[in-house]
Amino acid sequence: MPDPCPPHIHRRSIVQLQELITNAIDDPQVTRAEIGEWWLLIAEHNYLIAAYEFVPGAVERALDYAGGTWQADQRGRCHNLAGMAHFRMDAYLEAIPCFERSLGEKRNDAAVWHNLGLCQLHQGQLEQAAEAFAHAIEADPNDASTYHHWGIVLSRLGDSEGAMRRFQQAITVDRDYAPSYLNRGLLLLEKGEVSQGYREICRAAALEPKRAKYWNYRGLAHMEICEFRTALLDYNRAIELDPMYAPAYLNRALLFEATGDPEAARDSLIKFLRLDPHHQHAQRLVARIEADLNRPDVPLSEPPAA
Repeated sequence: MPDPCPPHIHRRSIVQLQELITNAIDDPQVTRAEIGEWWLLIAEHNYLIAAYEFVPGAVERALDYAGGTWQADQRGRCHNLAGMAHFRMDAYLEAIPCFERSLGEKRNDAAVWHNLGLCQLHQGQLEQAAEAFAHAIEADPNDASTYHHWGIVLSRLGDSEGAMRRFQQAITVDRDYAPSYLNRGLLLLEKGEVSQGYREICRAAALEPKRAKYWNYRGLAHMEICEFRTALLDYNRAIELDPMYAPAYLNRALLFEATGDPEAARDSLIKFLRLDPHHQHAQRLVARIEADLNRPDVPLSEPPAA
């Protein structure tokens, strides 16, 4: 939903609409359909300022007042809006029935099928998610994001070949779609096709140079081909772009440990644990490194051969 207005405009509009509704309740010249339209506008304004918790209730009031007079498309749009608000709050179980009700009004809405598939993916309902993404592609065969997330579902179902095909279809639709290059590269690494996987991941990072995640995975790709200095630069770049991106600290620590620098490994692990304090593997690793550093008789790990 495009949003050309600053937040204070939306908030002022919400207040004005609420005043209109209050004044209209006892006004016989104002129809229920008009009040319903105002509630829908309130829902949309709240969504645009990320006040997602107020959206489903406003949608419910909009449908209560005007749903009977609206066409199916309009009712479907309302249910989809409520589902999107739940989705933004990570309330996937609440979002799913909203999207299902939206599809009950308009069966061939690709965006709603896509939203439903995302929720089912988050809930681990993989077979249902695959079916939803298939419906979305049937309605709109030119959406790279849908192919990509369908590929993620197939990968989690163990169908790596099917996942590769979906990632390729995403790239065919949008040749600059970085997420599918990244996931295709990771699958290739898993299959032992290191050189090709490395190239795919580097292509993804080149397409998204300002996102920490891609530099982190680029570092992992360089680790796979034993280019440790370049991997360290990648992890540092990820941290520079987003100091709160925890995986880069962990991977940097593992690199330091592998290359014989336990002090740097410990320091990076401590920074990681500030962001993810319950990570058990990192807790055990930092404890072991500190114990080794305090025992000079224990040889530290040797750096890998060049």
